[in-house]
Amino acid sequence: MMQHTVEGLSVAAISYYSIGLIKYLLDALYNSGVDVNKDLVLGISVPVVIGLVAFITRKIHKHFLALAMGKTDKAKKSKINDH
Repeated sequence: MMQHTVEGLSVAAISYYSIGLIKYLLDALYNSGVDVNKDLVLGISVPVVIGLVAFITRKIHKHFLALAMGKTDKAKKSKINDH
């Protein structure tokens, strides 16, 4: 249960900082003369970034869980080579 809480907080923190970086990028583009609707792009990027971060975090979690349980291809090959 605690792991899921930490994962949720990690998703929130990583997403928050990623959105901040996107905002800096948009500001730089806008100040360079690129005609971009900063609010629209930032608004669209928020759910996309949160979704991607959540997906990647979950995928990493599953990978490490599989490693811990010895269910990955690498772990199986290692066990075979040890015998």
